[in-house]
Amino acid sequence: MSYVLLAVTVLVAAINLKASLVLARSNSFSPGQKWVQLGLVWLVPVVGAILVWSLAEDRQTKPLATDLSDQGGNDDGQIRHDHASFDAGGGGEGGSD
Repeated sequence: MSYVLLAVTVLVAAINLKASLVLARSNSFSPGQKWVQLGLVWLVPVVGAILVWSLAEDRQTKPLATDLSDQGGNDDGQIRHDHASFDAGGGGEGGSD
């Protein structure tokens, strides 16, 4: 029985240590936020670690690109519709009967 308790304790400590390292390496949180989350990890062991991991993963996902200009410098950022197939009026072929 004591080996099972020891194994569970080591496992929880390893999970908390890994969550603490993920939190320490994160640039998404202020130092105050990191201290609060670190306290959560060690005071509420498994739940705190899972919560910190999920918050760190959400912050580390790459945002969508908002710069739609040509990276070669050939565009002024304006959206143009120069294609002959573009029909803004909706008339023409393919309408309903």
